[in-house]
Amino acid sequence: MLNRNPHKSEQTIAHLKQILGNGIDVTNIRMDLSEQASVKKAAEEVLKTVSQIDALICNAAIAKYPLKS
Repeated sequence: MLNRNPHKSEQTIAHLKQILGNGIDVTNIRMDLSEQASVKKAAEEVLKTVSQIDALICNAAIAKYPLKS
């Protein structure tokens, strides 16, 4: 899991383990898309520690635009 907020990642991983069981292999690597150095560091960490990516879920905030009248 790539996430800029370690606390939210820990909560999400705990929730996934509650639903799917403690045997699942989920880890977190900190990455903040607004910081290029953070992205580079996260990519290096992924290449060193992850042999296979089983799922990719892209989740980002959705901007709400006012409806035109």
